[in-house]
Amino acid sequence: MFRGMFAGRYGIDRYSVFLAVFALIFLPYPYIWIVGVIIIGYAIFRAFSRNFDKRRRELYKFDEINRAFAMQLMKLFHWFKKLFHNIKNRFQKLKIRLSQRKQYLFLKCTQCKKTLRLPRHKGKLQATCPLCGTSFMKKT
Repeated sequence: MFRGMFAGRYGIDRYSVFLAVFALIFLPYPYIWIVGVIIIGYAIFRAFSRNFDKRRRELYKFDEINRAFAMQLMKLFHWFKKLFHNIKNRFQKLKIRLSQRKQYLFLKCTQCKKTLRLPRHKGKLQATCPLCGTSFMKKT
């Protein structure tokens, strides 16, 4: 019965399936269900169309948009991954710093603002920044 139904027709492709699934979003809502029915109608029209060239161009355009969307989504995913990695590193550094606060004094270099660690209870020490070479005296 269905064997010859799509003979000489374009058939079902990714874009038609996407349209049909996308249309399901609109169906449960009053007054907006008409949009869903129109989209499903267009998906069925595409499946039974005999204009192969036009349907292939539509599919190609859909794939281009889909690829661009996927790339933007991947960029966003990597941005969030990097953000959470940075937050995790900051909390790990803070945890280490809090566990060492009784043994060491943490201060910032006056020139480059790098955090330096000096041992506590050693009196006056001359600290030299390893990054910029600035020396200064500090009572620990």
